[in-house]
Amino acid sequence: MKYCLFLSNKRGGAEASVKGGTPNYTYQWIDLTTITNPVQTTKDISGVVQETNYQLIVTDIQGCKDTALLQIFSRNLCLSNRAIITPNGDERNETLAIKCLNIFEQKRLEIYTRWGNLVFMVEDYDGSWSGTDMNGNLLPDGAYFFVLHYLDGDAMRQEKGSVTILTE
Repeated sequence: MKYCLFLSNKRGGAEASVKGGTPNYTYQWIDLTTITNPVQTTKDISGVVQETNYQLIVTDIQGCKDTALLQIFSRNLCLSNRAIITPNGDERNETLAIKCLNIFEQKRLEIYTRWGNLVFMVEDYDGSWSGTDMNGNLLPDGAYFFVLHYLDGDAMRQEKGSVTILTE
């Protein structure tokens, strides 16, 4: 199993709740530095400043094991984007890449000019916007603003940002 957690204020914890098996359980939390505490049912994840991956291995008294993977993101780091795109065909910085996009549902991207005119919109954004308008024409170099609407659990949320197009 794989779970994703978001920390909006860099404070939090993850708690394991076990169903089935035969108590007593041991818990092994493994991160990049292989930190282990065999009796700890919770893991302090305060201060996450980058994507962090944990593996949790739970073992019951009979030796039966189950494993879960947990990805932890700071929301500010997760929904960050490349500030400049250069859709000039050199295959570098060609598209508006937004981190963690693949873990959200119902992603609608809207691109606006600095005057607030909608120039591009797509449902189910997949990270492929390359500086074009709704007709596929390359937009002029300059500053644009985006709004990404996405489903986060049961709530629709939005993230706003800016992007500059440079083709020269």
